[in-house]
Amino acid sequence: MTRQLSRRLADGLGVFSISLGTVQLAAPGAVNRLIGARDDQRTRALQRWAGGARELTAGVGLESRRNPAAWLWTRVAGDALDLGLLAALRNRTRDTGARRRATVATAAVAGVAVADVVAAVITSRNGNRAPVEAAGASR
Repeated sequence: MTRQLSRRLADGLGVFSISLGTVQLAAPGAVNRLIGARDDQRTRALQRWAGGARELTAGVGLESRRNPAAWLWTRVAGDALDLGLLAALRNRTRDTGARRRATVATAAVAGVAVADVVAAVITSRNGNRAPVEAAGASR
């Protein structure tokens, strides 16, 4: 993987995590409706804390550049949680529109999960240095 691509991937995942986490914390109802989930107090709390707080924490941890492999693997674990929750949502809902939105959300999470796994593997193989550091580039 080229230095520039590695740098973009690491930076992009950190910024993406911070951005997504902020939206999930600030507007959990809107996110629930976007993904086809029921929008009530329980699902807002789940979106806010299991999604938003987790994403924001992982993003800040990743951007801190301290133990980046652990933060990247945390993102991978979060992706697995999200994919499981979205699968349950798709299987539970009878509303075709909600099922379609959940399917699109699943595809989006799966795409990000691929980037997370690639970055986590590269970082772990490079002695827990962020791809940017392992490539010898400076910020």
